Amino acid sequence: MYYDKHEVTTSVSDEKKPTKFTALFSNPFVRIAENLTLFLIFFALSLIMTPVVDAPDYWFIYVLLAALLFGKTQSLVASILAVGVQFYDHAATGRNILSLFVDNSILAVFTIYLLIGLIVSYVMDRRKIEIQFLKDELAATSERHHFLNEIYEETLDIKNQLHQQIIRSEDSIGSVYEATRALDSLEPEGLFVGSISVLEKTLKANHFAIYLVNQSAFARLAAKSANPEFHPKNSLDLEQHSLVNEVVQSKEIVFNTALTPEEAMFGAPLLRQGEIFAVILCYQVPFQNLTLSYRNLIDVMTRLINSSLDRSFGYIDAVQLDRYVGNTNALKQDYFERIVIQKEQAKVELNIPYTLLHIRESLTDTVLHSVDATLRTTDYLGYRDDNELYALLSNATVDESQIVIERLAQKSIHAEVVEDVSYVE
Repeated sequence: MYYDKHEVTTSVSDEKKPTKFTALFSNPFVRIAENLTLFLIFFALSLIMTPVVDAPDYWFIYVLLAALLFGKTQSLVASILAVGVQFYDHAATGRNILSLFVDNSILAVFTIYLLIGLIVSYVMDRRKIEIQFLKDELAATSERHHFLNEIYEETLDIKNQLHQQIIRSEDSIGSVYEATRALDSLEPEGLFVGSISVLEKTLKANHFAIYLVNQSAFARLAAKSANPEFHPKNSLDLEQHSLVNEVVQSKEIVFNTALTPEEAMFGAPLLRQGEIFAVILCYQVPFQNLTLSYRNLIDVMTRLINSSLDRSFGYIDAVQLDRYVGNTNALKQDYFERIVIQKEQAKVELNIPYTLLHIRESLTDTVLHSVDATLRTTDYLGYRDDNELYALLSNATVDESQIVIERLAQKSIHAEVVEDVSYVE
């Protein structure tokens, strides 16, 4: 049992860590000094009061106080000091000191003092022992209560997990349908947005991010959770993020077993034709959820997203000739408008910014290739309903887009930000 294996703490926190004040006044030398101080007070009081009035026996009160305040040992010292005063008073009247040792009255007084001191100090010491025993019982009871409370919390957590499993089991058809609907887009951009929603609902976390991986040493942010407290980096250096790099190298689900604060809790790969092109990262998961069952659920959701992306890329390959203008990377109007709509959806639902640039130059192959060379792999180039050329900068604010505008200006290409983006669904 627990109490056979664990030693119960039998003292309260104040006794575990005695203060300097308590340690000082528990010193026997300090007790003696206190007793002597009390004795001097009563001795001075007797010298003052005795010539004036027929005062009561002050030393009886002194022995009683010493027994109450200082305990059994000091009560014995107080009794000796009080009898010593009796010897002093009789010697001052001219009596022989040796005769005082056989004086029955003095012996009787000493006996009374000693009995009073011992009895009172015994009662006080017993009371202190009883109080200490009650404190020890309270500490032991508190320890047992804490242990039982931990068992209760653990049992409640297991009960809630089983409850969630039952709910998911009963609602499995609805969950599958909802996930399928969220991953029903033919454009990768729309799938990334839907994937974040599916991951959050299925894996019960709200700090997800999807990064695109290419031949460079950086991973670019494609989608993220809309949690206002979650601010992932726009790009990750693979050499500085060992978990992402391990996912890229192994092409398997990797957990942050070292619990490194800067790293995600786990990463999962998204593959295309056997090659990794994106990574799912989750930065916050309750520790109790990190079980084998949870790992299997991550694997199932990753496969489901991969399947939807394969279908999407297959569709893009099938319409490759109809998707772009000539031999350029400029999208035709219908396809470009779809991406604008999906970017606007990601901006509203996931707080992922984007910027639309209007290229105000005559459309020649040289201009198209120059603009395309300036953009990142996550950006898009295409035409809108006004037959003008536009560049869509993914995950870029208006201020960040100024870098692209300046680079285009160096190539004698004029571009400006479209403030109010209008589109037709």
